[in-house]
Amino acid sequence: MTIPLAVVVQMSSTSRYIKRAFQARPITAILLATVVGAFSPFCSCAVIPVIASLLISGVPLAPVMSFWIASPSMDPEIFFLSVGMIGWELAVRRLAATLVLSLGVAAGGTACLCAVHFICVAGSYSDRICI
Repeated sequence: MTIPLAVVVQMSSTSRYIKRAFQARPITAILLATVVGAFSPFCSCAVIPVIASLLISGVPLAPVMSFWIASPSMDPEIFFLSVGMIGWELAVRRLAATLVLSLGVAAGGTACLCAVHFICVAGSYSDRICI
């Protein structure tokens, strides 16, 4: 199901709108990707074509990573299974932990990219590690 969805997104003009939404402001894009990922019905295998489609469309890496972590960690099915097994309180805490984890991954990835860029631009390593 997700492979045809990824193809439709790439072949239509939808990919331009998605790219524009995720490139507006980095923090807003990461928050949007986390929320959409947490409430999307994709499992860990089904999310891979969607991720590939987002990257091909030119969506920045931080929102893509945030979506990638949030989507299989807490989709609606997992949330309601968690409610049935561990109750509402722990299920909501699990959802909150998923959102925090996704935001942390995006923030950590962004910080690493900024550090590498700083080393490449300001340091003497530009001829060795930077392209």
